[in-house]
Amino acid sequence: MKSRQQTAFQTVNQDHLEVAPAIVAVQLKSLVVDIYEVKEYHACARWEPLPLPHEVTGSGCEMLYSLEIFEKDGTAKNKTGVKDSEKWKVVYSGPNTQFQIVELRPGRIYSARVFVSLKFTEEESTRFQVLCDSSPVSSFTTVAAAPSQPSPPTLASRERKALKLKWTPSEEPGGYEDLQYQLLCSPAPSDMDTQSLLVDDEGFVIVYTGMEKSAKVSKLVPGSRYTFKLKAFNSVGMSPVSRSSMMYTQATVPSMPEAPLAQSSSATSITLQWRTPHDNGSPVTSYRLERDDGSGGEYQLVYAGPAFSATATGLRSGLRYSFRLLAENDEGKSMWSACTTTTTEAVAPSSPTQVTVVGTTQNSATISWHPPDDNGGSVVAVYEVELQAKSSAAVEHMGKEWLHIFQGEATACTINSLRPGCTYRARVRASNGVGPGLFSVPVDVCSAPDVPDTPDPPTPEAVESRFLGIAWRAPTHNGGSKISYFTLQVAQSAPCVCGDCQHGELLQVQPCSAALESSSVQMNFSGDVNSAEIRDLLPGTPYFFRVCANNSLGVGGWSDWQRLLTLPETPGMPPEVHAAATGSTSILVSWSEPESNGASISFYCLEMARCRLNSVKDAATSDGSSDEYDVAEWTSLYDGPALAFEAKGLLPASQYMFRVAASNSAGAGAWSENVSMRTAPASPGSVEVLEAARESSSEIRLSWQPPAEDHGSPVTSYTVEMATCGSNRKGSSSSSAALSWCLVYSGENRSCLAGSLLPGREYQFRIRAVNSCGQGPASSRPARATTLPAPPTPPLRLQCTQRTSCQLKMKWEAPDQDYGAPVTSYQLELGTLAVQQADMASADGSEKDQQLHLSGSSNAATESVSHRPGSLSSCRSSSSMSSLAPTGNISWCTAYSGRELTVRIGDLLPASRYWVRVQAISAAGVGRYCEEVQVTTLRAPPGPPEGIQVLRSGLASITESSTAAAAGTAWVEVFWQPPHQKSLCASPASYEVAAHSVVRRSSMDGTTAASTSASVSLQPVVRLILSKSAQECKLEGLVPGTAYVLRLRSVGAEGAGHSVWSEDVVFHTSGQRAGSVAASLATSGSPSVNSKGGQGTKKGKRGAVLLSSVLMNSVCSSSAVGSDDGVSTASPAASVPSSGTGSGTAAGASRSRKAAAMSGSTKKILAAAAAPAAASRPPAAKHKTLTQMVVPKWVRQNRATVMIVVMLCVFLGGWIQFALTS
Repeated sequence: MKSRQQTAFQTVNQDHLEVAPAIVAVQLKSLVVDIYEVKEYHACARWEPLPLPHEVTGSGCEMLYSLEIFEKDGTAKNKTGVKDSEKWKVVYSGPNTQFQIVELRPGRIYSARVFVSLKFTEEESTRFQVLCDSSPVSSFTTVAAAPSQPSPPTLASRERKALKLKWTPSEEPGGYEDLQYQLLCSPAPSDMDTQSLLVDDEGFVIVYTGMEKSAKVSKLVPGSRYTFKLKAFNSVGMSPVSRSSMMYTQATVPSMPEAPLAQSSSATSITLQWRTPHDNGSPVTSYRLERDDGSGGEYQLVYAGPAFSATATGLRSGLRYSFRLLAENDEGKSMWSACTTTTTEAVAPSSPTQVTVVGTTQNSATISWHPPDDNGGSVVAVYEVELQAKSSAAVEHMGKEWLHIFQGEATACTINSLRPGCTYRARVRASNGVGPGLFSVPVDVCSAPDVPDTPDPPTPEAVESRFLGIAWRAPTHNGGSKISYFTLQVAQSAPCVCGDCQHGELLQVQPCSAALESSSVQMNFSGDVNSAEIRDLLPGTPYFFRVCANNSLGVGGWSDWQRLLTLPETPGMPPEVHAAATGSTSILVSWSEPESNGASISFYCLEMARCRLNSVKDAATSDGSSDEYDVAEWTSLYDGPALAFEAKGLLPASQYMFRVAASNSAGAGAWSENVSMRTAPASPGSVEVLEAARESSSEIRLSWQPPAEDHGSPVTSYTVEMATCGSNRKGSSSSSAALSWCLVYSGENRSCLAGSLLPGREYQFRIRAVNSCGQGPASSRPARATTLPAPPTPPLRLQCTQRTSCQLKMKWEAPDQDYGAPVTSYQLELGTLAVQQADMASADGSEKDQQLHLSGSSNAATESVSHRPGSLSSCRSSSSMSSLAPTGNISWCTAYSGRELTVRIGDLLPASRYWVRVQAISAAGVGRYCEEVQVTTLRAPPGPPEGIQVLRSGLASITESSTAAAAGTAWVEVFWQPPHQKSLCASPASYEVAAHSVVRRSSMDGTTAASTSASVSLQPVVRLILSKSAQECKLEGLVPGTAYVLRLRSVGAEGAGHSVWSEDVVFHTSGQRAGSVAASLATSGSPSVNSKGGQGTKKGKRGAVLLSSVLMNSVCSSSAVGSDDGVSTASPAASVPSSGTGSGTAAGASRSRKAAAMSGSTKKILAAAAAPAAASRPPAAKHKTLTQMVVPKWVRQNRATVMIVVMLCVFLGGWIQFALTS
């Protein structure tokens, strides 16, 4: 076959990209899941469908639902808790509103929820932002079921008559954790009634029922094999039975064997066999067989070994012998078996005599014989005759083995079913009560001859298109006479003449035998010839052959007809080939079917060649005949069974030549005559030379060259199209699957200018040529060019994410367009009203400059800025900062400049209104500001309560107290005034009152001789939270005659926070202290303290508690008033720590951090709020406080660093205090 190539003409398709519109937020409602038809392993869920939101109407989106479930830890019967680590699994996602949940576990608690989403097309996916909450969780419990199949029991321990088994629980309990088990055994133990406890047909009985996972089965047979099964069940039902497990009890010596059995005997020998006894767990290794002397004497060894039978020889005939047997294994010997008594027997008779053939036919023969001379001591009961084939034909018919053909008392028999002309051998033997004797000498038996057998059908030796060589084999049996000649019949298929064939039609595979005989040709060949050659036949035509053999007795049977097919030849040349142009790029070629020559045509091969005019001819004067053209190289165009094909993708206005050849199983035929045809003119080819150069940020210059082919018609004009191949819009993709092309130019010129373009944007251009036939294809490689860059657009979605009384956290997104130059930084400006700015300047006129404090790492997206926009120095006029530019009554100043998208602005005034705007900066320039955002800070915390007084105190009597234990305790009444309300501070929402018991101890300073006394708080006694309207309270349950420190603070409304603690007020309760200081502290739950010199029973451990309390007090008190050197300006009572517990210390540390963070005008406002209370307090003591003496100065100056150490000390002190009191 010739190699063929397929010519293809492809057209390049260009992608289209649309500019993504603005993102629209779509909020979807949550759904409620309804669970119904709950079964053991499945349940159904459904929910109400949601209508499409109006924002996405017409967008072509699809509503999708996602169903999720998770299984809670535990079952419905014994667990109701849910673990925190819930794992949801999506079981369905699609548009349907109902779904069947499968593969559940029975008796389990499940939760289900549904999420709703919208599926948009690729063009609409970037326009919408879908927001949806999950549905409320719906819980359901599957129906409990029977447990699953348990694992087979395993062996735990083994004894001679007992086995202990164990097993593992079922993998699926069916909703119940406490399962019960049934252990089945086969065979049953010896002490059990198998009839009443029988479970199944296999003989298993129940040997254990309970909740344990092990059981011991006793009363078993040693060394025996037992089979066990296991079932698990709960209140629902029974599980399937487990797989079987086989175990053996401990082995012992074999059981006593049964008495040996006599298998055969003769006059001098007896053969015995025996059965294997129960080996009791250890296999039997050997047997020992003994006999007596036949007269009741001593036993003698006959056999010792592993066999199951043995022959005792050298016996005397007619005697009774006794035999016994024992078995041995690795554990020892068994007991002797019972004795078996056997007598020796008589001998068989001799062979019959005078075996003679009486008569024969073609299929039978009769023989006779005389009885044997010696019957062996027993009367002959029966004679047996056997036959064996001797000649080859007889062996093929019945084989070479002796066949038993007669058994009876007669001395003659007739042998039937013999093959004609064959020789056989026959023999006879006699049998008496002892057994059969020997066979006689065989005699030959010959059957009469007959005609030959039917030979096999002829077989082909050589097959060609017009010649057949055939051969045949001689029949397997010539009938007993030599074959003289063969007869061969040859016939072609013919119509049925018998009327019995189906439909009476011409049969090719199994033709009518009568029709073949009527049209056959008969030929005879010598007996030693078995082949023939038949010539002058038709190609691809079936012929039929059969043969028969002849001998002196007549004609044998005919063989079956053999069908032979001559080889086909290649088809002829297609007689008619036509071509007709169907367009400028296609020609239809058709042809007629040629002669097949014995094989059906499988396919046609069509080839094409492009033609060129001869050098002596002119295209204008050509008449289209094939002689005027030079044929180029032929290419394969079509291979198939059709009789027509349309050649497509041809060049317009071109001459082509076509030829066709048919092929069948014999090969390809001759080519047809060449046929030529010319295509019509068409639109011009593509313009491949296209150049683009940028002129400015909005114009690109294009130029091009004419196309290489005009396809038979001159180019009249050009059309230029443009598409955006990249986008600077946030969220857009530079490589989209589709491009949007628009017309830029149409005319005769070969250059144009594309204007009104976006800055920094890459564009691609393609061009088409146009002639009288239409518009040609676009350029295969579009030209690309990028406009010059420009400043970016304003940032998006500026918003305040967090605000306090003095801070604002602002966040924004990158600009929608960067116009070809990436954004390098952002500049945020803060605006205030002119009146507000004047107030802020007067509130903090002493500040000359504000410093930006940045926090975070390189990958953080938030910057903290400590900035007071009210000060005049913050409005800078340098080139890097924008100058103060009022817009109406708003004054602007730069608050931040950097690359981050989140910034925190600090040091702002409480309850003040600010305006914020931001702009993006790139290498191309500074972009426009975004839309202004107005934000108001929260109010400052209120001041502490004022005028705190302890006016009355007393002792509780038995009638006043609710319990006897409270009798004798002290009480006081406390009064105060609300703080002075400031315009920038929140009003109090509630008050906190704290009272602490105080113990005084003395210590000597190493450098001076003065004795310093300090008050140390050991434990908070009372901590109350009162409403905002309260101005007095009563403290009860106090220790009589004890000093206490009292303090209050206000809690602001609307989340403004709490104020600092008020100045400490020291008071003494009424009455006298009972016992020492240690006794009073022990009564109130505090650790015991020695009143002398501060030496307690637990000096070392308690010292850690006191030191941590002093450190905490120093840090908290110095932080509350904002002193820089760490020295407290409060009264001596203020040095008392707020609490001796971890919670109180942590609260104090939190207040210290908040107080330390305050600065500027906020501190002034708080100081002004506390001014009336400070004016009413007496001046501070001139001597040093306990904080100044105990705490070093570096600790007071590094309060934030020491705070963590103080927290650890307080935690350790609280633990030691708890240990001492317990």
